[in-house]
Amino acid sequence: MPCHITFSNFFQDFSNPITRFSIAEYPQDGRNGMSELRNGRKWLLDLPRDLLTVTARVDGKIFFVGELLQCQQGGFFIPDRFFTREAPGDQGKPPLDILYALGNGVERTSVSDRFKCSTLQFLTKCSGWVCDG
Repeated sequence: MPCHITFSNFFQDFSNPITRFSIAEYPQDGRNGMSELRNGRKWLLDLPRDLLTVTARVDGKIFFVGELLQCQQGGFFIPDRFFTREAPGDQGKPPLDILYALGNGVERTSVSDRFKCSTLQFLTKCSGWVCDG
């Protein structure tokens, strides 16, 4: 029963426009330590994909985990999970959370419309996507 109450309270807070903006949707790469649960390694890397936020809004477009994306440099990428990383603010302003994705690089093969996915994962800023593949 307490779990039901917790989820009920969360959904009420999430739907409230006053409290909604204080709720973190993505894990944060807490490189400088851990001050909140979202800074921890478990939420960033170990949490199952179905418990994470599976979409990201970038420049007014929505992208999904597992979707083939094209980067501005011409390469392709499939995000596995989204997270934020803190960047210093300008001239005394508070730090900003920059959206990143962890995922796999993808190469176009010599056979038309075929792709090969790398087994190695890497990080990329989400702002570098121009369209879906």
